[in-house]
Amino acid sequence: IFVGLFTEFLKFKDFNDEDSGVTESYVGDSEGDMINPGILFGKNFSMGKRMHLEVFIGYKYQFIDRTETHFNNGLKSYVSVDERSSGVKLGFNLAYSF
Repeated sequence: IFVGLFTEFLKFKDFNDEDSGVTESYVGDSEGDMINPGILFGKNFSMGKRMHLEVFIGYKYQFIDRTETHFNNGLKSYVSVDERSSGVKLGFNLAYSF
């Protein structure tokens, strides 16, 4: 069994392909940064002398800073959005020791 700390640094860009014309309001593309610190709990399972399977689950807190493009009656504007949320990280790794 193991415990580990981690931090993820992400940049993202979301594309909105909606084409609603010049008379409607809609949110266009957005881009931003995420910083996700967290903690993992996991276990290693031996699969022979040199291989093992590592399974983990963890909690992360997400700090999201995003800039959205808004369209309102054909006019373009930018809106900054700061979000905070929590999430779960789970996964596995297959490892080979040399």
